[in-house]
Amino acid sequence: MHRRTLLLTLAAPAIARAQGAPLRLIVPFPAGGPTDAIARLIAVPMGTSLGRAVVVENRAGAGGTVGAEAAARAEPDGSTIVVTSIATHGIGPALYPRLPYDPLRDFASIGMIHASPLVIAVAPSFAAQSLPDVVQMARAKPGEIGYATSGNGTSPHAAGEMFAGQAGFRWQHVPYRGSAPAITDVLAGNVPVLIDNLISTVEHIRAGRLRALAVTTPGRAPLLPEVPTVSESGWPGYAASSWMALSAPARTPEAAVVRLNAAMNAALADGPVRQGMLALGAEPVGGTPADLDAFIRAELAKWAAVVRQSGMRVD
Repeated sequence: MHRRTLLLTLAAPAIARAQGAPLRLIVPFPAGGPTDAIARLIAVPMGTSLGRAVVVENRAGAGGTVGAEAAARAEPDGSTIVVTSIATHGIGPALYPRLPYDPLRDFASIGMIHASPLVIAVAPSFAAQSLPDVVQMARAKPGEIGYATSGNGTSPHAAGEMFAGQAGFRWQHVPYRGSAPAITDVLAGNVPVLIDNLISTVEHIRAGRLRALAVTTPGRAPLLPEVPTVSESGWPGYAASSWMALSAPARTPEAAVVRLNAAMNAALADGPVRQGMLALGAEPVGGTPADLDAFIRAELAKWAAVVRQSGMRVD
């Protein structure tokens, strides 16, 4: 008997029991935010594919680590899955020395949901007309140019520190409790530069309230095709993205992971789901559990180096 067939056969009783209950989807961030919105977009079509209800449970706190820990400790029977992200499985492990879970050992990868760019932007009144202008100003006044983000330990924070290290300058991180107050202070001229998710900034950019200088992904953002990448702006190889994936508790039966991966990929291929995600600036990805495993390992190494070299702290 083929190994995969054997595993599916042995796991069948546990999976059958789990399928009798709703599938719990833990979102480690508050309701109403971009992560929650995308999770809810895929929950319904996943439930249709699986033939069971998908119940979204928001477990926010400590940069996503509260919800991730809850998932890591859940029964590994295929009845609990969790949104993992750059916060929980990229930056967080390097920032939190006493993290209550191991991002590799305590989870079974299901697949990647999306990757999306961050945007480096300024208020129209700010003198810098390009990203090289900002770097020149920061080099002239080391540590005096501030950049606002949605908080300590977030992907915008890490992206800003990685850029400063690669470009060879120092600037001042100014963290806020979420995107809205960070954007408000940049618009008011209290902080010159903003780094934030595309979903939070695109309407301000389109309305002319913010001037986008660059996006952080290797390619340009479909929602802002006129905005250059950081790499195009003079720093080849720079790349950072905000991403979401699905994982399950470690030791979840392989057969359950196979079914969950198939349901996730089917949801991402659904026309209305794709359109909804693209409207939020999120590029659907999909793929296999092995693809996600390899990606997370690379992210852990990448952001550990950034945290170590920059001295990033969460307090």
